[in-house]
Amino acid sequence: MPGSLALAFIVVSHSKISDEEALKAAQATEKVVVRSLEKAKVPGCSFIIVRGGKTIYESHVGNANLKGEKVGSTHLYPLSSLSKLVTAIVLLAIVDDGKINLDDYVRKYIPNFFIANETISSKFTVRDLVSHRSGLPHFIADSLWQAGYPREKIMNALRYVKDVSGFRKKYGYQNVIFGIVEDVMTNATGLTYEELLDKYLVSKMGLKNITAKPLHTEKSLLENFKYNYKQKGVWHAIKNIFSYKKADIVDTHSIYLKKTVTVPHTDYFQRMKATGGIGANLHDFGEILKMMLNKGKSGTTQIISERGFKEITSNQVNLSAIKESDYRFPVFRLRDSYYGIGSFNSEYFEKDGPEDSKTARIFFHMGGVCGVCTFFAFCPEEDVAMAAFCNLGGNGVTLFAEMITFDFLDRCLGFKEFDWIKFESDEIAKHDRRKIRWAEDLKNKKPGPHADIDKYEGTYTSDVYGNVKISKSNNGLVLEILDKKVRLTHHNANIFKFPMRDLCQNFLDRNEYVLFYMNKYGNFEEMLITNLSENNTTFKKLPAK
Repeated sequence: MPGSLALAFIVVSHSKISDEEALKAAQATEKVVVRSLEKAKVPGCSFIIVRGGKTIYESHVGNANLKGEKVGSTHLYPLSSLSKLVTAIVLLAIVDDGKINLDDYVRKYIPNFFIANETISSKFTVRDLVSHRSGLPHFIADSLWQAGYPREKIMNALRYVKDVSGFRKKYGYQNVIFGIVEDVMTNATGLTYEELLDKYLVSKMGLKNITAKPLHTEKSLLENFKYNYKQKGVWHAIKNIFSYKKADIVDTHSIYLKKTVTVPHTDYFQRMKATGGIGANLHDFGEILKMMLNKGKSGTTQIISERGFKEITSNQVNLSAIKESDYRFPVFRLRDSYYGIGSFNSEYFEKDGPEDSKTARIFFHMGGVCGVCTFFAFCPEEDVAMAAFCNLGGNGVTLFAEMITFDFLDRCLGFKEFDWIKFESDEIAKHDRRKIRWAEDLKNKKPGPHADIDKYEGTYTSDVYGNVKISKSNNGLVLEILDKKVRLTHHNANIFKFPMRDLCQNFLDRNEYVLFYMNKYGNFEEMLITNLSENNTTFKKLPAK
């Protein structure tokens, strides 16, 4: 399939539908992938379905990179937020071991833990960390993560959150809050996250292709040595030389100017390992799905207790606040939705006249940031599970993995044929139109020239983000933040723009904006950076020295 990426399928089961029906559904979905991959600009995709403790079908379509290397069963993908399920499994295994209780206060393990205010901070439990019920706005502090701030600064930013409502009642999806559970796990056990992953999951299940290391270190002996040296010193690094084996890694991609481009591997995910830092191949993730269908048991080994399995698949917080316009949760298929621990769950249904034609409870999770798109879903009553990995992704880029999983579920459950690929492309087009309208509104609102360039110069500060510097260049202004220098171009009046990719490790094809605010004396004393605006945070200009 020239010019495409890749795909793989696997299926496991026994129950209402037969293996033959599941196999037929997988083959039909594969045909959808083959004819849609190039149109969707997805380089490659691996798709897996499991039933009855065995793999029924596996297929790979497309390429691992833009050089044309075919994707296959050995290739590792960043799991992105599917890592949350892996973390939940390890956490519940530690709970089974008696070293953590889900209802312990976080401060038992992190004494200086603080979010927003003392009342919430003192009551915050381990369960609250991993169930998206903190009451905080969606994706709090993600802007620091994406801009490359160190973990310590990201955590400190939580002290300045102002918008807190609905603690333990309101759903708000979190990456940073969930990621704090890594500190709980390591402080409770004295082991690193990598060691916990190995002890409670990898070794017990005999998995060989799942890792919490940055994936670029798995492709280079030198990078692997440097990583191990940084983690535990020279002897640890030397010892690991002898066990090093170069891995097959997919390149990750995004869309820029309507073309698929490579996004280099970085340590982006590993700064929040528990929330998004796992890499795995299709086979090993398929084994995890088999274990989940078997209520926490892999072969004869109980990885997590049935009680732990029930926690993962529980109803910790209701998703009633999800907007009908959010196509990640299509309202014509998903209802009565909750988040448990590391997994969503919804009733998957088809409306046929006054009554539903079929329904099934599914457990699922999506991942889609920084060059990848991943998704899994398992349905205990049909004893069937599927995961799809694609090496193209990012917010507003694609939900290809999710769409083909829904396609498979529809076919398994006997729903009417639905064009999920067209549905997604239509929704992406709406998203793109909204971006264009936003830029046009900024351009057309009180249009005018910029002020004297010298007036913008200076150092601006924010409690959340720290100091940034605005300086003059030959062609306009430069924003200096962390170790980056971002060139600003004039957009309208006192509004300047820059490509988000210049500041954000989550490569996105859009502009962000810097808005300068003038006081009554004609001086600029404040500015807003649109993608660094947690709780509408602005940067105050410091007096010149």
